[in-house]
Amino acid sequence: MKGFNKTCQGASHIKSNKVCQDCSFSESTPELSIALVSDGHGGERYYRSHIGSELACEVSSDLIRIFVRQMPSDFFVGAPLTQYGVNGECCGQPSKKHIDALRQLGNSIIAKWREKIEAHAKENPISAEEMSMVPEEYHRDLTDKNRLAKVYGCTLIGYVQTPSYWFGFQIGDGKCFSFHQETGPKELIMWDDACFLNKTTSLCDSYASEKIRYSFQGDGDFPFAVFLGSDGLDDSFGEDKNLVNFYIQVLKLAYKSSPENVEDVLAADLPILSKRGSQDDMSIAAIYDEKTASSAIRYITEWQLSTILGELNQNKARIHKFHKERKSLEDVRSSNAKAAIDYEYAVKEMMAAIENRKLLIQRYNNLAKELDENNPTLFNDDIPYEKVIPQSSTTKTPEKESNEIKPVETAKDTSSYNHYGRYRGFRDKRGNKLKRKLFRNKNKRKNRR
Repeated sequence: MKGFNKTCQGASHIKSNKVCQDCSFSESTPELSIALVSDGHGGERYYRSHIGSELACEVSSDLIRIFVRQMPSDFFVGAPLTQYGVNGECCGQPSKKHIDALRQLGNSIIAKWREKIEAHAKENPISAEEMSMVPEEYHRDLTDKNRLAKVYGCTLIGYVQTPSYWFGFQIGDGKCFSFHQETGPKELIMWDDACFLNKTTSLCDSYASEKIRYSFQGDGDFPFAVFLGSDGLDDSFGEDKNLVNFYIQVLKLAYKSSPENVEDVLAADLPILSKRGSQDDMSIAAIYDEKTASSAIRYITEWQLSTILGELNQNKARIHKFHKERKSLEDVRSSNAKAAIDYEYAVKEMMAAIENRKLLIQRYNNLAKELDENNPTLFNDDIPYEKVIPQSSTTKTPEKESNEIKPVETAKDTSSYNHYGRYRGFRDKRGNKLKRKLFRNKNKRKNRR
């Protein structure tokens, strides 16, 4: 197993001269692999959350090592995939002894984290600089034990793997995705509906131990890769499928190079992604099995092809829908003002869908060549564009794909943003281009929680 992690300061924090409040961690040995991501809160009250996130990763990694060392190696053996939520909801076959053991670890992390922040607050009274930046009403938080945790508030995601089992835990937002041979990419830990818009559960909550979600498995089924990301990352992609595709691109790079190279590329690319997306701090941590490189690359590429094929089928139905609508209005639009407007709308939507189809086909064929460079199975587009596109339209008819595949973007340097350039051109359900900053929630960090 190998691992990597990277944290970057968000574009909005750079602009406002605000410290990066995220922290990430990864380590991997034959006996134990750990990945952690912690996201400090951005509101004025949480003015030491960057320290809180660092302490969360430090405490968690230490206690995880102790937990694994003290736990019998066969403790989770035979346990099927189990996901346990905050309100007792469960997916799988819950085992009280397993859940109790993980809860004990979670309680230990929270207790130790609170102990660490109390010691830090005692050694570091509120500074003049902090006083000038923080509303007076929050100054006494550092001297009030009941309110102290808020100053250091942060979320936490963790993934742990040993030769005989794996488990994950999470409090707050951000997402954890795993990649499996049989079931495909999936969210490893159950979502908490309390994490919504600018609200999130946190280590600083009064009953934080009751808000940690857990997942575990010990029946021999291991993911070949697991990615953890803070919400600044997934907010930049909108839909989960776009975030998963980003992780796939990163994973392919990892399989073809090294963890160190991936971290270098992420160091260059995450700030650009933040600027074009959420503008928030970003953290990513991953654990992957380098021995499965060949089969894993093939599998995830096939998954991407299957996903794009589904989008192409939906796209085709959309083109046919608006073509049919356009044809029905063609003879009456000259005498009916409403019909004329509906006709133009149908043409516009249909042409946007056709343009989107060109991009989808291009991506499909690039992946097909990646899967089999010598004999790729290219997409056969069966839409008769000469019949579908109105003769008066000035939009060019999409050319049939030949064996020569034109890449979406040409990467000239492995450290460039072109690794993820395919996600620049998001489109909505109608195929229209979305603004670069569509997924940015301007107030998300202003009054978080």
